[in-house]
Amino acid sequence: MVDGYRTREEKPMARIRSEIETPVAHSDGLEWLLHPITPADFLHTAWEQQPLLISRAQRDYFQDLPGLDEVDEMITTTMSGRRIVEDDASRLVRTDDKGRISQRDFRITRAGVPDIQDIYQAYHEGHTIVLNGIHRRSSKVANLSRALEATLHHPVGVNLYLTPRHSQGFDLHVDDHDVFILQLHGTKVWHVASGLSPATEHGKRPLSDIELRTMTLESGDSLYIPRGFPHRAQATATSSLHLTVGVHAFRWADLMTEALRLLADDDAEFRSALPPGFLDREIDPENVARLGNQLAHALTDESLARRARQSLGARLIGAGKAAPGGHFRSLDRLARLSDDSLVRRTRTMYHRIRSGPADVAIEFDGNFVSGPPFLEDALRFIADHELFRVDELPEIGNFHSKAKTDLVSRLIREGFLAVADEAPEGNHAT
Repeated sequence: MVDGYRTREEKPMARIRSEIETPVAHSDGLEWLLHPITPADFLHTAWEQQPLLISRAQRDYFQDLPGLDEVDEMITTTMSGRRIVEDDASRLVRTDDKGRISQRDFRITRAGVPDIQDIYQAYHEGHTIVLNGIHRRSSKVANLSRALEATLHHPVGVNLYLTPRHSQGFDLHVDDHDVFILQLHGTKVWHVASGLSPATEHGKRPLSDIELRTMTLESGDSLYIPRGFPHRAQATATSSLHLTVGVHAFRWADLMTEALRLLADDDAEFRSALPPGFLDREIDPENVARLGNQLAHALTDESLARRARQSLGARLIGAGKAAPGGHFRSLDRLARLSDDSLVRRTRTMYHRIRSGPADVAIEFDGNFVSGPPFLEDALRFIADHELFRVDELPEIGNFHSKAKTDLVSRLIREGFLAVADEAPEGNHAT
């Protein structure tokens, strides 16, 4: 019994142990996050169903992500201005041994930056430092967020938690989104609900009735917690630094809501006003049934479903994240771009081709490049390949080969492509 909640020691619902020597690059997104378990196995056995602990016995697995020594700089150089701090809701949180929680925002100096000395003092007193929206401040984290969105097609945000030793941030609580916990430094003990039905049915059961299981994360370990599973965590004899990668999944209700909005744009009857005084009287059930039947019929129309999916996809493309580093180097090399130049996508991210009778466009990361329809084959080739030589592009209409370098140059200037370092001879399209 721990603070009134039932627990079981070290019996996670699903657990993977691995001895790993060489991690895969985190540009692979979900595969890197789950290694050595495969994404297919994860989606079949854990996604929305049960927590999954991956114990890697490799403390430096997350060495490419921000570490303990970077937290101070991240607070003071990427959070200037009261508005930014309030929007991201970064704060100090502490739960004492009696379950009482206290939290407050960072204090802001006259210079408009967080008071780092006040944060140091709060940390010394046992407060957890919570930095929300790290994917907007760190290019390393942004690259991981983009890569996951490219695979999952759901929005991904990342928060950072630094907890002093023998301390606890939040008490037992429920998140409305799925999370991956990436332990970057130290050790943290997690108590996570078990024996629950799938995540889509969670959130109504009293927390006092929840059975908890205990699992320990060490540096390099990952933990997946489906939305709706109550959980809490405490640092041990050392401080703990972890990232919470939140997957804010689009639901079937979101797709249907978007479809209804699009249907209303096309059908004036769905845009007509409810009758005056409708709050005090019953709405005509026949009219409701008729409109419901029209909606049900419309939802079977693939063109409407496709437009609804595209609307959700636009939210991924428009999400703001930190820019990847090193692109000025590619811009400096534009003058030497030729048919023999090797180019690559700047980062793994969700992108798509939008085509119509008048134009075609490639959309990505809050931006797009469009042109005449004869560019479609070339743009689709670019969308499908991470690395290629300019002369490997399909022919662009009846234009001279310079059209290929012009198109690639435009995509480099807009941030979708970058000039790659040279590789051995051969076909490079991948």
